[in-house]
Order: sequence, then C-alpha cells, then structure tokens
Amino acid sequence: MDSITKILKEQRILNPNGDPNITFINQISCGVVTPFFQLAWERLSNPRKTLLRLNQTMKALFKRKKTKEAFNVLRIAYDSLNIEFPETLDLICFHSSARDALLLELTADMDELIQEMS
Repeated sequence: MDSITKILKEQRILNPNGDPNITFINQISCGVVTPFFQLAWERLSNPRKTLLRLNQTMKALFKRKKTKEAFNVLRIAYDSLNIEFPETLDLICFHSSARDALLLELTADMDELIQEMS
C-alpha cells in the first residue's frame, strides 16, 4: 500500500478495502463548497455566472475523464480568490477513485448552492 492510500484510509476518506468512503467524501464536499461559495459571493463581481462556469467546466472535464484537470481548475479558482487550497483535497487528488467520487459530490453540491443563490 502506498503512503497516500495509507493516509486516506487513516483519515477515513477510503474504506479499509480501499474504496472511497462516500459518506465521508460527501461531508468533505459540503465542508469545502459552502465556505468557498460564500467567499466567492462576497468577492466576485458576478459570482453566480462565475461559479456556474466553474461548475460546468469541472463537469465537462469529468465527463472526458480528466479529473486531474478538473481539480486544477478548482485550484485556480481558489488561487483567484486568494484562499488556500484545502489539504484534504490536495491528498484526494492523488487517488483516482476518491478524486472521482469527490468531484461528483463537489459538482452536485455546487449545483445546489447555485440554485439557492439565484
């Protein structure tokens, strides 16, 4: 077992069998997306349009199986708001199935918040 997998299991991001812990990944997503959206809403001149584009771009990359690129887009969004990319997301980026699961959760949570903020 590589060190990233071991850390992800210790943090309960992966189940003992190595599969993503969807319940915990959902909690991570909720814990990341809401504060990110709140900051974006405060700092951007057209937050709804920008966040919608971000979400659409991440979904399009996911559909093309380019999940690393989708996370890079998210990292750029964090950088543009001058906030630190969460360490947990950084770790998850190194594990393909956990990354895929988190990306699905993130985009779903983003959809909900975009609708709420309209």
